[in-house]
Amino acid sequence: MPWLPLLRAMFCPHQTGEDLLGPPPESGWRTVALPSGLAITLWSAGRYDSHLAQTIRKAKYGPRWAAGRCLTDLMAHTGRSGIWQLQPTLMPIPPDPARLARRGFHLPAEMAKQLGRQHRCPVLLRCLDKPLSTPVQAGLRRRDRLEGLRGQFEIRGTLPRHSQVVLVDDVFTTGATLAVAALALKDVGAEVIGAVVLSVVQAPLEPSLKSRHVMRALPRRAGRTSDPTKHR
Repeated sequence: MPWLPLLRAMFCPHQTGEDLLGPPPESGWRTVALPSGLAITLWSAGRYDSHLAQTIRKAKYGPRWAAGRCLTDLMAHTGRSGIWQLQPTLMPIPPDPARLARRGFHLPAEMAKQLGRQHRCPVLLRCLDKPLSTPVQAGLRRRDRLEGLRGQFEIRGTLPRHSQVVLVDDVFTTGATLAVAALALKDVGAEVIGAVVLSVVQAPLEPSLKSRHVMRALPRRAGRTSDPTKHR
């Protein structure tokens, strides 16, 4: 579409020209430890800096559809990981019902749909549910976030046991949201093996952590056939 480059230039000022064709400079996969102790592999487009943060806010609070399209286009750079060979089920972190009613737009759901098309993975948009509104979590410490969200997520419908799940969210701050969602899924026999987010507020890199799923899902480098666990 000829107007997409113009929209991207308007709402993604840090990406112009040929930069739109390549991955963001700080994007990539890393191993993270959630507050619950679970080790997963996480992809992010970069840090929550002024440019990326501004675009996310426009997409969430505008809502500005062009900004949302710009952000979902970043999902094109989530390859180079063995996690997709596992054909995981993609689940967006559910929105707060009151805030969704005001915004009418849920960015993680759009990201999940784009990832499903790209990697040919199943997408369950409403399996993970948040029926009640909670106070805004911004500014809270990790422990307070974890306690505020505990028990807030429910599973709707049936999910095959031993399902492998990749969660999708817009911003990773402390990992509390992903941790509580993973616990809810664990209760029904599913396992969260990874997550895709747009931005990381705090650098969660833990290179010493290794789980069998993380070891299989770390990034591959072109032309390299050595042990993938040695690549960061």
